[in-house]
Amino acid sequence: MLNRDQVYQLCFFRKCPDNIFNEDQFPLDLLKQISYFHDPDADQLVQLIADGNKDAAKKLLDKNPRLVLQAANVVTPGGMTLKRIMPYECALIGDPDMALMVGDYFEKIELKDNSIKKEDFVNECKKLREEQFKRYEQAIDNMLNVKSYDFTSLINIIKKSSAQDVTAELDHTENHQSKLRTALEAFRKVFAPVELKKAPEQIEYIGFIDASLLQILKILSDEWNTLSNYGSNYDKCDLVWRQLIGFIERRLSAVERFALAQGVDDINGGAMLARSLKYKYDNKNEFPLTPIDNSHSGLGFDFAVSIYAMSCVGVLGGRTGRVWAEVLKNYFEQKQQDFQKLSSSCNIHLRRTK
Repeated sequence: MLNRDQVYQLCFFRKCPDNIFNEDQFPLDLLKQISYFHDPDADQLVQLIADGNKDAAKKLLDKNPRLVLQAANVVTPGGMTLKRIMPYECALIGDPDMALMVGDYFEKIELKDNSIKKEDFVNECKKLREEQFKRYEQAIDNMLNVKSYDFTSLINIIKKSSAQDVTAELDHTENHQSKLRTALEAFRKVFAPVELKKAPEQIEYIGFIDASLLQILKILSDEWNTLSNYGSNYDKCDLVWRQLIGFIERRLSAVERFALAQGVDDINGGAMLARSLKYKYDNKNEFPLTPIDNSHSGLGFDFAVSIYAMSCVGVLGGRTGRVWAEVLKNYFEQKQQDFQKLSSSCNIHLRRTK
């Protein structure tokens, strides 16, 4: 499948005289057919990259390195729809170690045209990789500076809500009407699955999700006494935990899901990140995949996932949120540093993963 730049170039040439792609000689239907024609393995590769399946992606690329030159459509585990995305670009959106691996294959593409010098061909492949990285570089550098969702109004509504209204949300009571339900529905629309076309928007969205998760964890800690009425009722704390924190976790990328499933504190401490959704301390269960919001149950309604590799229906105490936010912040900072290293070399040491 042609990527967006290639499609735009063909559309430009169709408007120019004296070339084989001129609209008089090159019908629009033919352009559409060409733009969507591709190796089916390209679809599989981009999906494997989005899913964080590094070993399977490597096997496909070993078999055919030229797949890095093709684009495909994909829906990430967090529900982000990406159209005409290149394999390397897909990795750049959320997985620095995957990006390092995929990027190596630009130098493994075989030259099939004897009229081109091998040195020139190798340089063109390197240039293509650099151009793809450049589209994301500025957004990667700024990903930790993206502003979070403004929770002020929603938290105030939760604090003022009656016990009946809070219980209705925790129990998923149908047809219940309240200011709280209206506010929660508006919040979920902001964090619903999205389709993003431009590189900076894709990275900024990841930054927005990460920043919002950190912010709401801090708010839960800061507002713990008020939300729990100084320890007399924890329903409002549970509501924030399950249906705000948990719902934001629906949008996490594959590699961030792996980190929570394996224990973020352990990963920050140097433990190898297993590319698995199974919880480290509860391997009968795993971090759910949420590419679509088709239910009012499970993650984001009945539980959230802690940084210690398990699903929880509630948090243990007032300081927990701020402590967890600090641990996650350290993880996000390390991830950004791993991304930034990609600009200098293909042979650098990133955080080790299986």
